[in-house]
Amino acid sequence: MGILWEVRGVLWEVIGVLWEVIGVLWEVVGILWEVVGILWEVRGVLWEVIGVLWEVPNILWEVVGVLWEVPPFLREDAVLSNEVHYPVFVNWQ
Repeated sequence: MGILWEVRGVLWEVIGVLWEVIGVLWEVVGILWEVVGILWEVRGVLWEVIGVLWEVPNILWEVVGVLWEVPPFLREDAVLSNEVHYPVFVNWQ
């Protein structure tokens, strides 16, 4: 019976060590889960930044379009060349 008690004691020790290893692994998985969560949040912020930067060319095109529609008599090149042509209002009466 003495050998069986010794084997039983060793098995309980092995089970205890395995239980501790499982606990440590569980903690590591929890830490990794937190890291993945933080990285997921960073990914979301980066997508927002990319989305804003993606809109910059569109905004610039809108500004260019508005500037393109400036009447010729207000354009800088016309003013600098002294070829300013003011709008003529015609009275049809």
